[in-house]
Amino acid sequence: MRLLLSLCVALLLAGANGQFEGLGGGTCKSFKCTEGKVPVPKRPMQLTSPGCGGGLGSMAMFSPADATDPAVVDCCNQRHACLGICGASKKRCEESFKKCATDACETMEDEEAKNTCQSSAELHVLFAGMAGCAHFDKSQSAACNCVDEEKATEDREQSLADFYATWPNLFTNFN
Repeated sequence: MRLLLSLCVALLLAGANGQFEGLGGGTCKSFKCTEGKVPVPKRPMQLTSPGCGGGLGSMAMFSPADATDPAVVDCCNQRHACLGICGASKKRCEESFKKCATDACETMEDEEAKNTCQSSAELHVLFAGMAGCAHFDKSQSAACNCVDEEKATEDREQSLADFYATWPNLFTNFN
């Protein structure tokens, strides 16, 4: 959860610093507004996930619930939340998802459980990569508002203030 929330802050800060364009993703284009408008996060930020079985295009059709190792579910949730952050890069979300799924399986001591987890993770990484841009585009449209450039900094700062008000103790334990 802390990793996901840290990702939210990093993406919000990148947008607040005018780096939104640099966050475009892989073959999917970053969210664009009409001329004279720029994207900012909708408030309040809504991070949701259907888990590993939905929202990934064809993935739900080919991935029965029993093919999902429980160790991978948190990674699926993080992936969906990542895609739902205004300004996110699909490529970055997919790379983080792959690393999370791989790392989750590597921590298992039982070889059979580890192999089952790795098979599940590989399947989900494969189908997530094949999902195309429709889910990403829909997630970005739901996460972003288009505002006049003059108002963007104020809106992004307010999004950060909202975030820190919601998660006041999130970063107090870092050493």
